[in-house]
Amino acid sequence: DMAAMLLLDGNRLLLFGGRSEQGRALQDTWLFDISQCTWLQLKPEGPLPPPRKMHSMVKMSGQVVLYGGERDNGPLDDLWVLRGLSSSFETPRWTQIRLKPSPGPRFGHAMVTVPGPAAGTPPRSRRTSSASSLPAAEGIADSQLQTAAAANDSQHQQAASTERLVLFGGCLDLTSFLSLNRHYVQSKETWVLDLNRLMYVQWSFIFAFGD
Repeated sequence: DMAAMLLLDGNRLLLFGGRSEQGRALQDTWLFDISQCTWLQLKPEGPLPPPRKMHSMVKMSGQVVLYGGERDNGPLDDLWVLRGLSSSFETPRWTQIRLKPSPGPRFGHAMVTVPGPAAGTPPRSRRTSSASSLPAAEGIADSQLQTAAAANDSQHQQAASTERLVLFGGCLDLTSFLSLNRHYVQSKETWVLDLNRLMYVQWSFIFAFGD
């Protein structure tokens, strides 16, 4: 239980990790063929994401993105991408992407992909051009957008905006070194990941989309 599963295409499901009957976190990757009702364990090349449960995983721009979860000794804050599932000529491979700042260690969070503006489309908000490839939303602090965009402005000129990943909530571990028991709190943070520009932006205020 506590695994992550997604619909990879019209006929295949992808499953990663979870918790074994012995209560240990897992790190195996499986494909389920819906038409044949058969499981196939994948053996991706290279390093694997550490064992975890209660993580989140989404399909994004033709690849699978995994973030966070809980291992046997605490929450995780790592970001992994699985490529090589779209063609029989490719070998699946997990790749870790290290970005700072990041949402931080958490488990039980929600993730979803949202479409970004097409290349060359003017932004819907009154932001400067250097921040225009970030999600247009009223209520985001100008300083946040300016700081994040300035660090990646050179890449912005050639990056094509496609999908973005939105992460919300999850459980954070606030246990101190002197505490005998784990102390978890529910997070209300919202983060946006742009894989084209390799950056996170935190949304600090509540806002609504709309025309």
